[in-house]
Amino acid sequence: MSSFEREPQKLIISCRTIIKDNTGRFLLVQRGPTDRYKPFSWEIPGGKMDQGENNKVQTAKREAMEEIGADIKITKRLSSTSHVISDGIIPEYQGALFLCFYFEAKLDPFYQEIKLSEDHINYKWVTLDEAKKLDLAQTSLDYFEKLAIEH
Repeated sequence: MSSFEREPQKLIISCRTIIKDNTGRFLLVQRGPTDRYKPFSWEIPGGKMDQGENNKVQTAKREAMEEIGADIKITKRLSSTSHVISDGIIPEYQGALFLCFYFEAKLDPFYQEIKLSEDHINYKWVTLDEAKKLDLAQTSLDYFEKLAIEH
């Protein structure tokens, strides 16, 4: 194989949603003890685009329903982040390009009860300052670091 030929890089697309309440706080969920990446860390609800999916908004809505058991209304597309996975924690993701799209949303209807998935053990509504004090998963940390740079 020449230096110009190489294995195609695996691409992982993720969609995360900043779900805001009427006071401007946003929802974070806490990963459970069996999480393969970072147990007990806090994260913005969301996850990977499934095979065959091609609509990021639909992925964000599906992931919200799976993780918090609630319908959301996407109100805005925010930024995106990317990095190459190099930590080796999940071997099949090693070397993959991880691209994460962020959206802003609200519960629709607003008064829904949060019903966590089996993968999560807790949730809380937080301000940005409160979120920065938590043990955050990488995709959430990436977003908050980017937000701090932009503002």
